[in-house]
Amino acid sequence: MAGYIGTKAVNLSTTGADIAGDADVSGALDVGGGLTVDNDGSTVLTVDRATSDGTIIDLQKSGSSVGNFQSRSGVVSTIVLNPAGTDGAGLTGGTDTVTPTNGLGTITDGELDLGFDNGKFRDLYLSGGVYLGGTGAANKLDDYEEGTWTPVYRGGTTAGTATVGSTEGFYTKIGNSVTIWLRIANMTISGAAGATLITGLPFTSSHGSAAYASVAMAMTHNIDFATDRNQSLYVVGTSLNGLESINGTTWADWAVTNSSGIYINITMTYRTS
Repeated sequence: MAGYIGTKAVNLSTTGADIAGDADVSGALDVGGGLTVDNDGSTVLTVDRATSDGTIIDLQKSGSSVGNFQSRSGVVSTIVLNPAGTDGAGLTGGTDTVTPTNGLGTITDGELDLGFDNGKFRDLYLSGGVYLGGTGAANKLDDYEEGTWTPVYRGGTTAGTATVGSTEGFYTKIGNSVTIWLRIANMTISGAAGATLITGLPFTSSHGSAAYASVAMAMTHNIDFATDRNQSLYVVGTSLNGLESINGTTWADWAVTNSSGIYINITMTYRTS
């Protein structure tokens, strides 16, 4: 093994060499066995590529490169896996950013996947949002939620007294769109007056009046059917409000019904802030 230590050319024994103190090697240094670098309390290994960007550390298997660490723009570090031109993949760092690269370390746009069918990551934790299908503000998904809520049937003027066999309420919130499901089963209500209200929605409507409120997508119940009874729902605040038109009459508040054996099933979507 030949090289320069300091300014003197030396040949080191193939059986090993112990060097006490510092050693500067200006030529090539080939180590045939394992290399252990050990330091106490300070930097263990410094690898410096002088004057130009490019590969700083080349990782090999059986003499062929399988990965490398590179410098970009003098300050950016790049890790390249499977460096085989455009077939490889890597990561490069920027200003508060981790960016994908190809096998040459060149930044790519829309070319690499994260995981695959049988090689999935598990959970992704973000404090911001996800841009889907584009980079505009309209493409940013910054909220997704699933949960439960408790629907309460009451009168708008006088709440009344209700007993129910069971109630269920579920919701899914995607961005500012809230889809709710509710079921009130085998309910008896007495002493209620005014318009029908179902309160307890999980999010406040972004519209403040009935004129701009969302309408139910689907609704079934068994409350006092007339020959021709059309009914609809809208959201104000955190309450479902009802409208009805009986036998072609003008739409008006859906009046609360004091009765027993009431079943209500509703699915609807509304907007929140």
